[in-house]
Amino acid sequence: MRAPSSSLRIALLALLVAGLLGGGTSAVYAAFFSTTANPTSNFSAKRIFPGTRTTSAWSVSDAADASAADVSDPLAYVDAIAKTTKSWATSFSATRYLEFDLVASRAAGLAVSSPTFDFRFRPTTATDTVCFYFEVRSISSGSLINTYGSSGSPVQCVTGASYTTVSTPIPAISTTDLMNDLRVRTYVRNNTGARSIQVDLATVSGSAYDAFTLYPVLHVDRADGTVQTNPWSLATAGDGVDHGTGNWATSYNASRYVTFGVDGFVPSGATVTGATLTHAYRSARNGSNICYYFEVYDGATLVGSHGSTSSDVSCNSSNSTWVTDTVSLPEVTSVSRANNMVIKLYAKSSNPARGSEHDLVEVDVDYYLD
Repeated sequence: MRAPSSSLRIALLALLVAGLLGGGTSAVYAAFFSTTANPTSNFSAKRIFPGTRTTSAWSVSDAADASAADVSDPLAYVDAIAKTTKSWATSFSATRYLEFDLVASRAAGLAVSSPTFDFRFRPTTATDTVCFYFEVRSISSGSLINTYGSSGSPVQCVTGASYTTVSTPIPAISTTDLMNDLRVRTYVRNNTGARSIQVDLATVSGSAYDAFTLYPVLHVDRADGTVQTNPWSLATAGDGVDHGTGNWATSYNASRYVTFGVDGFVPSGATVTGATLTHAYRSARNGSNICYYFEVYDGATLVGSHGSTSSDVSCNSSNSTWVTDTVSLPEVTSVSRANNMVIKLYAKSSNPARGSEHDLVEVDVDYYLD
């Protein structure tokens, strides 16, 4: 018999290898698909995955001099504190507006239901009539998302010295991703004369597993056509704006403190796994040493202390250099403690009649929702 040619040998070898591989693959394929249960494999899904969300304090009561004064953000709450704008024109203008950047505190990737822009305002002169409409925009890109009302058909007009609260649905902001990058630009005209208005509230509310309200971290007043940027003093470090307290005593005193109210925006049913306070402060007068400690409350209930009258959290004698303290808050273990948090800060000054300045009061809350 004649020996096979080299080409024939190669062909036979290829068929043999293919058969072996095919047999092995079939065995693996059959073994894989014959397995109907694997009790050691576990998969879990969460409505909100674990993550850190950051918020600030908007509610502030200053009793450093032993007499409490409400110095909260004027745009965050319906209260006696309001923002007086610059003067408006008698017609709408693309270069005359108020602009509000909202805090980015919501967990990402969630659907938002019933979002509204809540605007409470009044003319400063009782005989004036003031009208407004607004746009919702992206902070990061500045791009327009949607417009509500128009120059020819305002959202609402108000006459007289009484405040009016207007809640306007903004369905275009349908996710927390949009909510966390939200800017509201409000155009105003004073039909009667070139005068200012007063704004008591500029917030955005909605629901993502739970109802929430977002506060502005800054607002731009361009009522007269010239930009004036107004950051909220405690929301961002290094923005040139801070909260200056009244004068402290030379020793700690239970009646001398500043309280910072913090809303963690944590939905009900969530598991809170941690929280951290970041606080930046300095002395109001160089050489006057400011020291402090603080307590944490769930509303009116004390849940934790950090430092004491005999053990300062830290001290700072400079009026030019900020000291930034990062303090773990292990006592923040529940939704209530995260959402009703009050930081009560006690301080003392080495020199009498000296205050402190606070540039940042920020809380990171770690949580998830199954």
